[in-house]
Amino acid sequence: MAAFLFTFKSLTILFMKYLYLLAVCFSLFGCGQKEKIQIIPLEEVKEEKPLLQNFTYEEVAKYAISTIMGQSPSIMSASKDGDLYVVYYVRKSDKQKFTYKLKFNDDVVIWANIDGRWRDTKYDEKIRFTEFGNTLKIQTTYSDGSSGIEKFKK
Repeated sequence: MAAFLFTFKSLTILFMKYLYLLAVCFSLFGCGQKEKIQIIPLEEVKEEKPLLQNFTYEEVAKYAISTIMGQSPSIMSASKDGDLYVVYYVRKSDKQKFTYKLKFNDDVVIWANIDGRWRDTKYDEKIRFTEFGNTLKIQTTYSDGSSGIEKFKK
């Protein structure tokens, strides 16, 4: 009889725990009533802060091409042409002129030769920029996963 009471007592405790858990679930989930939950897209939640405060997009274009081509930004000129930015420079060693077009998608730089294809496939390098006060960081990530960072001061 004592064994039966022990088993009955432990079953009672187990049943009480189950009832408690059930009560908690009902209180959390509202007994089947569905509350309206509004989902706000992330774009609407994030604060719109300008990407650039100390640098211009012309400067970013110049520094991006400088990073890609391995040339000094001091020999480059940049201008805006509609939605695109155009960067050109004359290589000192042979006086050859190079011209590139760029466009921006948030912090991503997409570039092409002036008469060439956009470098935006999965096999092309990905170029991002970040401004930290008076420093602009250009990060290049290649399709093999390697990357490099160049920093430019204002």
